Amino acid sequence: MMTLLTTLLIMWGTISIVYGLHFFVREKKAGYFRSTMLLLGISAGIWQLGYGVFGICDNIVLCEFIRKIALLGVSLYPLAETVLALHMTRISRKVQYLIRIILTVGALLDWALFSRPETDVFVRVNGFTRFKAVTSASRSYHLTFVMIVFLIAFASWCLWYRETRFKREKRLLFRILIANLAIMVCTLPDTILVEHLEYGYPTSGIGAGISLVLWFVAAEKYNTFSVSSRTIGDYVRKVANEGIVIFDVKGRAVDINKFASEVLEIEPKAHPSDFLETDEDDETIFKKLEGGIYSHYKSRMIKGDSVYMADMTAAWDDYDEPFGYIMTLIDITKEEDLIVKAQSANEAKSKFLANMSHEIRTPMNAITGLADIIVRDSVDPVAKENASMIATSSQSLLAIINDILDFSRIESGKMSIVNELYRSASILNDVTAIILMRLQGKNIKLDIHVNPSFPSELIGDAVRIKQVLINLLNNAVKYTNEGYIILNVDYEKIDYYRCRIKASVTDTGIGIKAADMDKLFESFTQVDTKRNRAEEGTGLGLAISKQLVNMMGGDIEVESIYGHGSSFSFDIVNEVASWVSIGDIEKVLTRTEPEFFDVNITAKDAKILLVDDNSINLRVMEGMLQPYDIKPVSVESGKAAIRCAEHMNFDIIFMDHMMPEMDGVEAMQKIREIKGYGNGAIIALTANAIMGARQSYLKMGFDDFIGKPVSPAELDETLRKYLRPELISNK
Repeated sequence: MMTLLTTLLIMWGTISIVYGLHFFVREKKAGYFRSTMLLLGISAGIWQLGYGVFGICDNIVLCEFIRKIALLGVSLYPLAETVLALHMTRISRKVQYLIRIILTVGALLDWALFSRPETDVFVRVNGFTRFKAVTSASRSYHLTFVMIVFLIAFASWCLWYRETRFKREKRLLFRILIANLAIMVCTLPDTILVEHLEYGYPTSGIGAGISLVLWFVAAEKYNTFSVSSRTIGDYVRKVANEGIVIFDVKGRAVDINKFASEVLEIEPKAHPSDFLETDEDDETIFKKLEGGIYSHYKSRMIKGDSVYMADMTAAWDDYDEPFGYIMTLIDITKEEDLIVKAQSANEAKSKFLANMSHEIRTPMNAITGLADIIVRDSVDPVAKENASMIATSSQSLLAIINDILDFSRIESGKMSIVNELYRSASILNDVTAIILMRLQGKNIKLDIHVNPSFPSELIGDAVRIKQVLINLLNNAVKYTNEGYIILNVDYEKIDYYRCRIKASVTDTGIGIKAADMDKLFESFTQVDTKRNRAEEGTGLGLAISKQLVNMMGGDIEVESIYGHGSSFSFDIVNEVASWVSIGDIEKVLTRTEPEFFDVNITAKDAKILLVDDNSINLRVMEGMLQPYDIKPVSVESGKAAIRCAEHMNFDIIFMDHMMPEMDGVEAMQKIREIKGYGNGAIIALTANAIMGARQSYLKMGFDDFIGKPVSPAELDETLRKYLRPELISNK
């Protein structure tokens, strides 16, 4: 038995020292584990080799020396374990250092006392050196000291276990506990039981070997994750030019590559909030990363004139727990400059389109307004017909302008969906009236099919829904020469609060080639241009419709047979305000022949001020107010408007926006400041229709907004809304 025991001790001792050195050399980034495993390997090796060589040595004096060396390993081994356990707790560093000093002094004293020759008696038995225990104060001190060390280690492991939240550390601690139980069991024959045996057996060295194996297995497993947060840095440092920072589980920077250190000046132990532009604290960021709220946390870092994008993610272990965090910092200064330039260019484009809108709509207002006046006042049928064609052509040109402006708003992200209560019958009635006007002179039948149980009141963007329907129907009118156009409107109930609107427009027009289907919804594109060369338009109608439907959460589909016709369909979800059915659509729709607006009220005592720097526009507005028996005051500047307002309270002021010297906004604000001025409405009358005009002008302080060209119906509605009832009388 002694032969086997001695052989095992010598072999195991050699392996312990070699593996301890191997771990130390290999795991350069293992931190405290690296030095602990080296110390455990060397101390266990000395312990095992000492007792192994001691057994085969026949020189008693030499045996005493070898035993002294072996006992050095016996004292160091539990000390190394305890120091590591203390290091992993949250005990203050000062207290830790104090405990280390006490234990180190105690270990040295234990070694000095217990290694004295009189502690044991050495005898040769069957070719091996054996020892017999001698009861002494030195042995009592040794047993007491070892017990105290293991109790302190055990208490430290308990603290470590309680404080850790990671399964890998709990598993490590479980393996360490098994390792120490192995030592305690194996040391019984040569410590406590030796006094009751004939000869002692150096089995504690075997216990140290078993314990060390368990330690190495635990360290290998733990180190796979715990040091990865550092070893990753070695790799990325060599291949990346961006800043790379590795954080430990406590959120401290433990590895910083050269770029992050020298260029970005990020220091060791820094936290993300120390250098990032963020309103969140470190604890919140890490909790969100750990909880899966963020798969990546993105922020920015400003360094001098440079901008860096920070992207941080968690690194996960086998237990789906984070063992560190990796942050990359990429220079996006050029990209930021490009974004700023793109935004500036987009803003310049928007301003250009606003100016273009104003410049085109101003003469359009004169053309359309004067054409309407000629149609209304002229008795010459030829003049009336010519003026009607001028008005119709003006409306076509205005539709093209509106398409371009809508497309610009969508493209720049300034178009928004406004959900409000609307009546479904009202939309269908307006759409039908507009399309019937377009169908004049064409041999085409318009059929409207609506599910009689369709909800009468919904909540959605009625303006955009109407725009999509008109675009699709206009498209059908444009490319259908004879036959029919069918508008079909149905719904699908989702729940008590919502329904899915299903609308389709089917025609017997020229159809679409299969090869052209993919580019049907592209901007500024018309398909089959040879065949459709005579058709007017920007090629934006379908593109705008698709984007509007997408913004409302739906999509447009198309089916077509070339030469036979097409069917466009879309669906969107709206809230239902009333499930009362719309009923028979034929009874709901009022199909009247389109005619020019007829004025049926007068307001001869109304005080109206017109402000516009364009004399033609003033003449048009004066002509449009003539049927109301209104004689407005007209001025061509903001300053003149202020002078008029100082001497008279007007019921309504129609104010142009873009005027030289003083624009309409400033003039409106100064009029509001005039002492004693009444509360008459000031209405923006402008050709600037690009920026969500109504909301914009209301925000500026105007009471309302009318866009140019001015619609007679809209003017009539405005007068009825803002004039006092006593000023209005029926014709």
